[in-house]
Amino acid sequence: MQDETSVRADLHEQINNDPEGVIDIIVSLIKKVEQLTDCVSHLEGRLAKNSSNSSKPPSSDQKKKPNPKSRRKKGAKINGGQKGPKGGTLNQSETPDYVHDITLESCPLTGEKLDKSNIVNVIKRQVFELPKQVLDIHEYRIYQYLNSNGDIVSSESPEGVNSPVQYGKNFKHWLVYMNDYQLIPLNRIQTMSMDFFGLKVSEQIILNARHECYDDLSNFESELKNAVIKTSIVHADETGFRINGINNWLHVACSAWESLIAIGSSNMLSPLEL
Repeated sequence: MQDETSVRADLHEQINNDPEGVIDIIVSLIKKVEQLTDCVSHLEGRLAKNSSNSSKPPSSDQKKKPNPKSRRKKGAKINGGQKGPKGGTLNQSETPDYVHDITLESCPLTGEKLDKSNIVNVIKRQVFELPKQVLDIHEYRIYQYLNSNGDIVSSESPEGVNSPVQYGKNFKHWLVYMNDYQLIPLNRIQTMSMDFFGLKVSEQIILNARHECYDDLSNFESELKNAVIKTSIVHADETGFRINGINNWLHVACSAWESLIAIGSSNMLSPLEL
């Protein structure tokens, strides 16, 4: 590399002999500086990115992880546990379902034989365990009789028992509870049924159980509508949402004690009209 004095001398000579050439050099250097400046800015921007300000995964963060800014407004509550209802404490039951006696036949220290006469105290330890999930199978045997006239007669089948094999009400209630209250998708309920009970339930069985529950609640719905209509003040609101690309409305009409929620395709209808 030439020293500064030599560079200056060459530039002075070139300015005197070829001023246009010096201008070309300056223009070329300006372009180079602009390119290098853009490159540095781009690299600095890449280095500044992390999982909190870009789509980069947290595993790519270097060294110290960034502290994400919380969007929550600072409230009046202090950090830590809040005042209010306490958590439940597990207490021993006086009526356990199963009792397992852990006894000794001989002393581990002396080797002598032990029996009930040697017992001086009993230590009770209880384990609250979920029972194995199985379905009870109820078989209804409807006997047929031949009377003196040669007719075959039988007693009536219990209410709701209409098929050679079917699911019971309690199991159907479980299906509806999982889908409508816990909001578990149909395919996951099918998986749960297989894992818990070893039964492969079809989607149609779940949907049929929901329809049966809907029909059973028709009287309750009518009573609820009448109760809301008779109240002196009715609060009403609606929220729009889409089902399969079609705009629908979730309507609510309520009094101080009752709430009626219904779905309609027009915001001109109220739950009391649906």
